[in-house]
Amino acid sequence: MTFKTKIEFAEYRKMALTLAFRSWKVKLVLFIIAFYLISSLAGLFKLIDYEADPVGNLIFAILLIIAWPYFVLRAIKKNFYSNARVSEVLEYTFTDEILSVKGESFKSEWRLNKLYKFLELKKWFLIYHDVRSVSFISKSDLSGEQVTELRYLLENAKR
Repeated sequence: MTFKTKIEFAEYRKMALTLAFRSWKVKLVLFIIAFYLISSLAGLFKLIDYEADPVGNLIFAILLIIAWPYFVLRAIKKNFYSNARVSEVLEYTFTDEILSVKGESFKSEWRLNKLYKFLELKKWFLIYHDVRSVSFISKSDLSGEQVTELRYLLENAKR
């Protein structure tokens, strides 16, 4: 099976945010920020006895709420534009044993059973070559038959 795909920045950003917010660590940070904000507001309105300055803590919590997404989105943008291969037209060729990816400036091959892991999301297939390197394949670039075939190949690759 062979198909071509190209990832635009908007798609990349959505995928990167989806992956980021799947992490328990990110959810924990969001919980801590929300708790900090709520406790600061409660201290400000004298709903709880708050020993620290609630106004200063509230300002700090609001800065965290604004700054954290800004820096996350900035890192996503930097990652996308600093790696030209991400935005190239990629040609994927799958056989029962081999994944071949050919871009405008590179060509790579992996044995399917040696890849780190595969993940299927609602709109994407993610193929992890190792812990940090992943290929994004948008299901919108595939026909229904290709989605079924790719799912079958990936499910049977680890067996």
